[in-house]
Amino acid sequence: MVNDLRSHLCMFKYVDDCTIVEVASVSSEPSALQDELGRINKWTIDNNIKLNISKTSVRYLFLKEPRDYLEPLSVNNQPLETVEHIKLLGIQLSSDLKWASHINYICTKSSKRLYALQILKRSGVPTNDLRKMYCYFIRPVLEYDCPVWHSLLTCKLTSQVEDIQRRSVKIIHPYLSYNKDLASLKLPMLSERRESLCKSFYKTNFSSDS
Repeated sequence: MVNDLRSHLCMFKYVDDCTIVEVASVSSEPSALQDELGRINKWTIDNNIKLNISKTSVRYLFLKEPRDYLEPLSVNNQPLETVEHIKLLGIQLSSDLKWASHINYICTKSSKRLYALQILKRSGVPTNDLRKMYCYFIRPVLEYDCPVWHSLLTCKLTSQVEDIQRRSVKIIHPYLSYNKDLASLKLPMLSERRESLCKSFYKTNFSSDS
């Protein structure tokens, strides 16, 4: 556990994983990240924990200027890898904050689960149970943390996510059109459902008390 690990910078912690964030608006400002890495490394040593350098990486967001002015970060004289994508609490984040990488990730993951739906269909499982299987086992992957990324999807990415549901309902009702499938199964389009989930989330978390 990393409960007692502290940082002067913004830190996100989850069990044995942590992410440090530094916001820099002027390229000439010195970075505090290297000092923080030193403190974290000392904390691991004091607590008999070994910092996994191979799983420690650096990622830049919204960097409009060349990175030449940024000093490379290291731990125990071992340079850290600079990556374009990282996974943070189930969300794939890209350096340009676009969502193609995350959508590819959730579509690939959910697509692999379609096989279980196919097996159940071949086994004669009732339609209502197949619907539940989709709603509880496949759709949550496509909607995980959608308030973070839904409003930023392009039409292409929106269609890519919707295609997983289209394939799912085609397994359940192979002889109907997609719209008729949705009506028969009483399922909304994923884009409509995400919109509703986002509104509910913002209303719950950000609405002002009257």
